[in-house]
Amino acid sequence: MKKYMMAILYFVAGAAFLVLGHADALKQSKNPEVAIGFGYIFLVFGGIHFLIKFVKGKKKSE
Repeated sequence: MKKYMMAILYFVAGAAFLVLGHADALKQSKNPEVAIGFGYIFLVFGGIHFLIKFVKGKKKSE
């Protein structure tokens, strides 16, 4: 679980940015798309980070 902590943090940050981007408070601002974009970027980084750690863990156990 400890080796996946950074990926989990990326996923949580991405979800937080997506929620903020889709919230009504930010829709009143000029561009909520920036928060939504950061959310997707963090989700992608989290997925990549998770896959790298998962593959490295599989190679070490073999």
